[in-house]
Amino acid sequence: MPRGFCYNRSMSSSQSSSLLERIQASSEKDRACIVALLTGWVGALLDPLFLEKHRVSKTDFTRIRRLTFLRVFLFCLISFARSSVREALELIFSKGQSLIKVAPVTPSALCQALQKISHSAFIDANTILVSYFRKTDLSRTWHGFRVTTIDGSVLRLPRFKALMEAFVPGVDPSLPGATAARLSLLLDVTNGLVLDARVGSCQTGEREYAFKHLEALGEGDIVLGDRGYPSLEFFAKIRERGAHFAIRMPGHWKAVKQFRRSGEKEAIVTLPSRNAPSLTMTVRLLKIEHEGKSMVVATSLLDATLFPLELFSELYHMRWWNEEWYKELGRRSGS
Repeated sequence: MPRGFCYNRSMSSSQSSSLLERIQASSEKDRACIVALLTGWVGALLDPLFLEKHRVSKTDFTRIRRLTFLRVFLFCLISFARSSVREALELIFSKGQSLIKVAPVTPSALCQALQKISHSAFIDANTILVSYFRKTDLSRTWHGFRVTTIDGSVLRLPRFKALMEAFVPGVDPSLPGATAARLSLLLDVTNGLVLDARVGSCQTGEREYAFKHLEALGEGDIVLGDRGYPSLEFFAKIRERGAHFAIRMPGHWKAVKQFRRSGEKEAIVTLPSRNAPSLTMTVRLLKIEHEGKSMVVATSLLDATLFPLELFSELYHMRWWNEEWYKELGRRSGS
């Protein structure tokens, strides 16, 4: 793995290490940049407007107490990476090793404080951090693109009354009778970041959540996806955002069948839309070999000189990083 955050045109999924590992291996210059990034991010969290926007009630966090908005927020971030709530509490509040020099608090007091922070705070904080990060020299790209991938999974939920009322039993056969939610993620696989996350009913399909993820995309992005996502409308929405795509195609599309029969390794084709002619789109179909299997990928990158076929096997393989992300999420959540 290359040290630091250097630009690497041939980066593969095996090099898509965690942000923490890259920080530890980074140069002094990059670490200084990271400090500046985090300082700006924490400054945004300390903005009174951020507090006003994301507290549940206008009276929450108005008194001078040990459990301030920022301390409770930081606890949530740290506890996700710790083995227990008590360990996270000790890290933040215990004397001698505390990150914040204040007297310890009880778990019950913390539980009450947690209910005063809206879930929107974490969404907004992540959006701010990603925005700051992309403006720095730390952000890596693949041939000038931020490589993103969309994928979904089913998340098994604890059997709490509130969760059981909010979510109907999961429709996943592997979770019979369990309360579950649909989790859909838009990931930046070049930098190991979550750009957008959606949690909702299992009765809502992955493609519906995928359309919502597109709001987080823009120029300089390319989207990878599996064969459950392709549609002319989906392709059009991606291009409207100024982004590109490289998405695996299902075999039932007429153009895909003809392409496979041709024996060609790539071809520029037109995907027609009878019901909505404006959605008719020209794409480049590519035959990619992966682990001994052949797949067809459609991309909006039409220039074979700038983006030769050989690049796409490496590019599409990068989407498998999200499998590791889901494994880690399952380990931490106990799902």
